Amino acid sequence: MKFNTEPNVYQPTAYDSRRDGLPPHPADRAPGTRFLEREVHKRAILGRGLQCREYLADLDERVIDFMEEDSEEAREIWGRPNHRQILWRPITNPRAFVDIFGQVLVFLAFFGGLTAIISLFSLFFGSFDIIVWLSFIGYAVVAPIALYKLSRLALRRNWVKEKNNTVFDRCTGMVEFSRRFRRYRLPFREFEPAIRSMGGASFQLTFHLLLYHRKTNTFVMEPGGHFDYWKAELAWERLQQFMDTAY
Repeated sequence: MKFNTEPNVYQPTAYDSRRDGLPPHPADRAPGTRFLEREVHKRAILGRGLQCREYLADLDERVIDFMEEDSEEAREIWGRPNHRQILWRPITNPRAFVDIFGQVLVFLAFFGGLTAIISLFSLFFGSFDIIVWLSFIGYAVVAPIALYKLSRLALRRNWVKEKNNTVFDRCTGMVEFSRRFRRYRLPFREFEPAIRSMGGASFQLTFHLLLYHRKTNTFVMEPGGHFDYWKAELAWERLQQFMDTAY
């Protein structure tokens, strides 16, 4: 297995915490006149100093076996420039959308099948027509499963391409992202961090790291989110350490 051995060459624009010109501390920033500016000022990450928590492994012990595996998936993963870039896959990424859509279809097929089993009892007692029941099975169970299989096939065959990812490039110090059908490439040092809270499908509050660029009034938001506020803060610290070339 060949790992990516491309040398790290940092450009003059790469983020360095020792340089001047960084955004002021959140407590010293003006609220701003735009809605998002005021929201970022209100929900800015003030920092807690050192976090008394440990980083958890992103993968379990199976990663050891995966490192020895010689497959197309393993070659693709180990060939990524993970030491140079961090990728966020927003919902505007077609592959991420198809992946989420497939997961929704699994839930639809599950609840459709559960309803079909319950209605089967009505069929036996004569209060449910068999044609109606078979039609329901087709729409509520067979169709979601077929679409799910098609979405998995589209991802495996690479019919759906990666696009619109948010890219944090350590070597250049730039953040590339898509917003309103336009591709931006802006310095990481110019973004201001904040935390946005959102309600999930299970009615549980999630916290997302949000990076706001005041000059262009654009922003990027971490997909997925966290169930704990401190984890969103930790995601910002991790991102700063990754982009910082001073260490």
